[in-house]
Amino acid sequence: MVFRKLSAWIRKPHADVVHLGNLGSDNGAKTREHALKAPEKRFLGIDTTKSEIAHTANWRQHTGDFISGLRTLKDNSAELITSELALGHYGPKFNSIITVEYNLKVLKYIYRKLKPAGRLEIIVAGIKNVSDLRQALERTKFRVLEIRPITEAEAHSSPYTERYYSKPGDYLVQRKSIVKIVAGK
Repeated sequence: MVFRKLSAWIRKPHADVVHLGNLGSDNGAKTREHALKAPEKRFLGIDTTKSEIAHTANWRQHTGDFISGLRTLKDNSAELITSELALGHYGPKFNSIITVEYNLKVLKYIYRKLKPAGRLEIIVAGIKNVSDLRQALERTKFRVLEIRPITEAEAHSSPYTERYYSKPGDYLVQRKSIVKIVAGK
């Protein structure tokens, strides 16, 4: 039994960059594009939806909730873990209402999977979601490095956030409630 567990742990893959909520509105195209631009890095996308686009040699997709996807990685193996409008918005089942406790559980897994100098970058919308994530980060060992509204350039670089910037005077833009949170170990 011990040998089987050790053998399974040794076979766990390594990823330099992990994106939570990878499929969203672009079916994984953004992560695939990053993988093509950085062939020396390994990418993992995690989403509850199955990807329909071809993987690259350095990009794989895990279908499942964030925790099940993070469990597939070795501890201390990721340089960067990102999430755009996913962590803080969805729970273990697609479109379920999340809680601080679920965020806390995911963040503990993220912390274990990041390398010692690794970073977590989250883009989140809504004051309640920002508050919940900040509370969860404070309850983990993460150091919050930055919390700020995203720039217009950052918003237009992502299919996830671009839709919030499509109309002048949009409520979310006016309230600056789309924020970027950067945390480290």
